[in-house]
Amino acid sequence: MARFEVVLAVRTFLAANWTECPIVEENTGFETPKNGSPFVMVQYPYSTSERLTFGTPGANTHRETGGFLISVNVPRGEGVDRGRQWADRLADLLRGKTFGHLRIQTPNSPPTDDRNETGNYFQLSFAVPYRFDYVG
Repeated sequence: MARFEVVLAVRTFLAANWTECPIVEENTGFETPKNGSPFVMVQYPYSTSERLTFGTPGANTHRETGGFLISVNVPRGEGVDRGRQWADRLADLLRGKTFGHLRIQTPNSPPTDDRNETGNYFQLSFAVPYRFDYVG
């Protein structure tokens, strides 16, 4: 699970820079549109932390390394062009960005296979690795 500061920085950045379709996070009560309109899902499935420096309590530097998942959901049957273009644009928006102590690394590209079709949607998912240093 990502630290809240990571989630807040990513949420704020995407809200300010992405207007193509809604961006949805986990456990928000979002219901998949029945009309198949597109949306982007952001999840935080993995992180790990390590202590970088040792000092007095509360003065230790830690590093969280993790990745968040972006899933671009476009209507099934429309082809993959819009989904791939949006995935590329989102990755380009995030790549190399720094928000305070959060450093976004290089996102991967979404794979495609038989698992991309889910309900009314064709889903293109890619991981965005990050590094976050904090004192605790």
